[in-house]
Amino acid sequence: MSRKLLFFDLVDSTGKIQVLLEEKSFGVENIKNFAKIPLESGVEVKGKLTLGCKGKMEIHAESI
Repeated sequence: MSRKLLFFDLVDSTGKIQVLLEEKSFGVENIKNFAKIPLESGVEVKGKLTLGCKGKMEIHAESI
């Protein structure tokens, strides 16, 4: 099984957190639409907050 993933960093005044978009749960069309958002845009991310493999928090996005 292939897992297609896209990662990006979300930054605000409190710090930085990594966001994970997984094709299986986020959808191919949503990933294509996400790729069109300009850098430094304001976004709202909804998803599951987890502890990543390097011990840092990350968000598994369900919607943006």
